[in-house]
Amino acid sequence: MAQTNKVETYKGRSSFFDGGLLQYIGWVILGTLVTVCTFGICYPWSITMIYGWKINHTVIEGN
Repeated sequence: MAQTNKVETYKGRSSFFDGGLLQYIGWVILGTLVTVCTFGICYPWSITMIYGWKINHTVIEGN
């Protein structure tokens, strides 16, 4: 049996970003609200939350 390697593509590209602008804006607003409500104590957590969202929505060579 031959195993085929299917690479996910978007408009012919194997590397792309599949997140939406409104989702990103929402995460930034949420991070800002958390930071303001905790007087900056949770700033590092909000930054990692936003970076995590970017990482989870970036597709590189189909992965």
